[in-house]
Amino acid sequence: MPPTSAKSLHELTERYYANKIDLIKLEEKLAKDKLALQKKLAKMPVHPAEEEAGSNIFDKVAKESSDSTASTHEHHQEDHSHATSGGKASAQDHKATPGPAMSDNLGKPESKEALKARAEELNK
Repeated sequence: MPPTSAKSLHELTERYYANKIDLIKLEEKLAKDKLALQKKLAKMPVHPAEEEAGSNIFDKVAKESSDSTASTHEHHQEDHSHATSGGKASAQDHKATPGPAMSDNLGKPESKEALKARAEELNK
């Protein structure tokens, strides 16, 4: 339905331009947003892709356990000075020794009769 007067036509035109998207301002805003995003991405660290990672990637974390910063809480600090074997166990302590373990002070074997007599004496 056409407007009935010039005044209503003028009001409709003003309302149209007030609600119309300003493409120039929109383009400027998008350019600013793009620049801000590029700056943000430039600050992000770059990690190598899994397929291109070197073989020593995990060696860079902590070569020695004392260099590790995983936990500095006193609960995690282990004191091995109280160990009866003389300190902290090493990898060498856990290597298997060939052959059966034999004790040096087993004593001399006794005869069957002597063992039976001792068993009867203890079971009285």
